[in-house]
Amino acid sequence: MAITSTTNSLIKQCSTCREEKLLSGFAKRSGGRLGHRGQCRMCFNKNRKVYMSNLVVQQIDKGTKCCSVCKETKDITSFVAKKDTKCGRGSICKKCNSYRSRQWCEDNKDKRNANRYNLTTDEYYSIYKKQESKCGICGVFVKLGGKGHGAGYVDHCHNTGKVRGILCHNCNIAIGLLKDNITTLYSAIKYIKEGI
Repeated sequence: MAITSTTNSLIKQCSTCREEKLLSGFAKRSGGRLGHRGQCRMCFNKNRKVYMSNLVVQQIDKGTKCCSVCKETKDITSFVAKKDTKCGRGSICKKCNSYRSRQWCEDNKDKRNANRYNLTTDEYYSIYKKQESKCGICGVFVKLGGKGHGAGYVDHCHNTGKVRGILCHNCNIAIGLLKDNITTLYSAIKYIKEGI
């Protein structure tokens, strides 16, 4: 495989089509020569499509498929239904798909909370900082991204969708159970005062 150098760029010969191309025409690969694959991108993609197509046909005939994550060959029904593929199933088994989804949610809690309420991540943290890391009602310290007691929850108006602030678990539940109804809230305050 010939490698030549021109001004400021390297040229490499593809091991399949034998054409000389710029190094940028080869996909990166840590074990490859100069850190790139031996085949150019076009040849690699063409060969990969043929290989995958044959593999899918063989697997469909057997009623099995190989998961692209765990690399286990499983029954075709162990894969998520996907209409736009040849076999009508996705490339990841249900178990791996579920794990990856849970992992992504765990790793991106703040992003999910912000996106859910049409906030940027900066706006989300700004509200938290403005409230000095405390619940907007009772003032207890809250942390972002958790669940249950001690976690901060985005409170919003269910009619308008407007974010009001961040609340602790208990205050968020209380407002939710009162259905954001101010009249009911005043009645609850009156009830507590009269009971004292």
